Amino acid sequence: ITKANKQMKDSGSEGAKGAVELQLRGEDAGRATMEQVERQVKGNFNSNVGRSLERVSVYKDGVLFGEWTRGSDGTVQRTFP
Repeated sequence: ITKANKQMKDSGSEGAKGAVELQLRGEDAGRATMEQVERQVKGNFNSNVGRSLERVSVYKDGVLFGEWTRGSDGTVQRTFP
């Protein structure tokens, strides 16, 4: 999330916004709970951090597991599930 945000900031496009899709695979992915994933996402994508991103989607072995979006006021909320 941090790397994707930096890429957007460094893209040279003024006011550029983007999204990141993350894929979790393997045994650790299978054991990851929503609480654990959300804690990781919100640590790097919140009202103060990751401002160049508008959406973060996390997939678990190819299936959408969680999605967070930034509102017009800058707050981040989970929109899936």
